[in-house]
Amino acid sequence: MTTKSVIILDACVLINLSNAGKLDILEQISNIEFLTTEHVILEVTNEVQKEKVQHCITTGLIRVVDLTQPHVIEDYIKLNRRLGKGESSCIALATKHNWTVCSDDKKRVPRTIFDRLGPNHLLTTNDLLDLAISQQIISEKEKTEINESLKKISAQRIAAVVLEDI
Repeated sequence: MTTKSVIILDACVLINLSNAGKLDILEQISNIEFLTTEHVILEVTNEVQKEKVQHCITTGLIRVVDLTQPHVIEDYIKLNRRLGKGESSCIALATKHNWTVCSDDKKRVPRTIFDRLGPNHLLTTNDLLDLAISQQIISEKEKTEINESLKKISAQRIAAVVLEDI
């Protein structure tokens, strides 16, 4: 029996995969169990994205884990002083269980994970796409198309925020 690796997903990754219409990639990646937390789910505020993520949870593709152990909760509280709730919950659990965190945050999250778990415990959306390529789930061309789509969505969001400020 093969032991599955565990990856705990942060909101930015769930949102990116949802925006790209590629949450189903998670189902096809072999030997990985995908987890998230209630704190992360609450950070997914767009209704369409929320529905897609909830579908993945309902079908068992992503399992929601709780912060129940007192020392994990204490760690979460400390982390949450400088990180978001979703990132803090993922990192607190990953630290306790030696899991890998999947987050696209480029500021404090990478340094925190490297300091606690080492560099091999952080993945990004791109890393998941690379894993999907290595397992022949998607092609390099599809990865490029997904990334272009995500860049376009990001640019549209930025433009909308700028227009709101005018």
